[in-house]
Amino acid sequence: MWGVLFFRNRQRPSPHPSPHPYKEHKELIISKVAIAEKIQTTNPIRALGIYKEISNTLPTANDPKLYARIKHGEGACYFALSAVNNKKDNLKHAVIAYREALKIRIKLPIEYADTRNSMGHVYCKLSEIQDKEANLLLAVKAFGVVLKLRTVDKFPVCYAETQNNLGITYSKLSAVRDKAANLHLAVGAFKEALKIWTLTEFPASYASAQNNLGIAYSKLSEEEDKQANLHLAVKAFEEALRIRTVDKFPVHFAATQHNLGTAFGKLSEEEDKEANLRLAVKAYTEALKIWTVDKFPAFYARTQFNLGTACYDLSEIWDNEANLRLAVRAYTEALKLWTVDKFPVVYAKTQHSLGAAYYELSEVRDKEANLYLAIGAYVEALKIRTIDKFPVDYAETQNNLGIAYKSLSQVRDKEAILHLAIKAFEQALIVRTIDKFPVEYAATQDNLGIAYKNLSQVWAKEENLHLAIKAFGQALSIRTVDRFPVDHATTQNNLGIAYKHLSEVRDKEANLDLAIKAYEQALKIVGKSEYPEYYEIVTKNLNKARELLTGA
Repeated sequence: MWGVLFFRNRQRPSPHPSPHPYKEHKELIISKVAIAEKIQTTNPIRALGIYKEISNTLPTANDPKLYARIKHGEGACYFALSAVNNKKDNLKHAVIAYREALKIRIKLPIEYADTRNSMGHVYCKLSEIQDKEANLLLAVKAFGVVLKLRTVDKFPVCYAETQNNLGITYSKLSAVRDKAANLHLAVGAFKEALKIWTLTEFPASYASAQNNLGIAYSKLSEEEDKQANLHLAVKAFEEALRIRTVDKFPVHFAATQHNLGTAFGKLSEEEDKEANLRLAVKAYTEALKIWTVDKFPAFYARTQFNLGTACYDLSEIWDNEANLRLAVRAYTEALKLWTVDKFPVVYAKTQHSLGAAYYELSEVRDKEANLYLAIGAYVEALKIRTIDKFPVDYAETQNNLGIAYKSLSQVRDKEAILHLAIKAFEQALIVRTIDKFPVEYAATQDNLGIAYKNLSQVWAKEENLHLAIKAFGQALSIRTVDRFPVDHATTQNNLGIAYKHLSEVRDKEANLDLAIKAYEQALKIVGKSEYPEYYEIVTKNLNKARELLTGA
């Protein structure tokens, strides 16, 4: 339209030219921009339409500041739309729009910082779907530029907000590179934010930063100073919960309680196992008061899984049966949402954990029934944990499946079920080789040896005892007395039993002598004061072998 008007003006110059269309409609344009800015997060499609309509007819030169404002608005609209659909494309459009704004805002420090900060958020989101490391580094750079303009003395609140954003970005970056270094930077950023976001002046922001700080400390505990960093994580989460109460901020309350539970669970591995696991169970239970299955299914499933793990671990030291039942219930709840078709990987992980809980439960009641449930869970896990896609997980589940079969053979169909146990252990050993996974290799070889030893009682006695002795020998090549003393003693006792049984079919004196040596080797490690029950078992085996040798 302007091009036509321009052509006509050249032919018929008016002695009184009309004012420029922009000047004539400036107030209307600005009012439209203001409307778009109000709705750009609630109705981004409409807002984007307004911005596009104006920018398509507004030359940049007429009002560069307004043009940059419009482009910044477009970026905000695309960012909002990325949360709804076409995430990748909308985020890329947001970057383009923000870059256009920055070309003009480079001489306007406050506005420049605003757009740079927005770009940092876009890069963070973009890192979730592509080029994670590269986009997070761009986000770090963007927030770094903002902090040079949003200084603590001039813009304290904005400074704190940006430091918090920078901390989150460093925390994410730690997952792909320089974990400890980036987590230290994250901790530093959150602490900077907390200099401004105090408990009294900015309680909600204070709680957010404390929660983020706790997450960073929890991650850092995986790299260094585990105990100390977990204590700092717990302290930070507890600080956040001073504000994030169940009545005022229920969703944030649940998130922080979940994080607190995870920290207590990790801390239980270092100190006060029972006390910290109880606290973990309590925290997860608190989270589940808000994260219900109907309102927050994803969070519900994850928290139920973590609750199950905490109860399972707690069962080892307190109220065995009750906690195992709680673990089974929690894992079962998680599986209502983590189905095999929608969440195959976590489905398999949960089935594996459920199998372990049923196995342990079989040790205290309803042995056969619970072992069948354990086996069923492991078989379900193996539908996903295949040797080609997840070899390490495949081997772990096959090993546990073998153990369950081995235990089931004690109550029914001994020969047939032991063959299944042996097959499972052999499958595990395809992955668990002596060079790649020596510790796991030794554990599975020991289990295989026990299966062969037990099978020898009902079928091909001499042959299976030789196979058992061979397996125990393989285990002992890794389970040396200096590196794994207790495991060494365990396998030596198993080896002694195999030699004693072999003495019943051939070379009685020679095999009894080998059995005695194996038992004596075990007793060098399992002393009476440190391992009284195990000491008694091995001593009894040794005395029996000596009696048989004396009577030979």
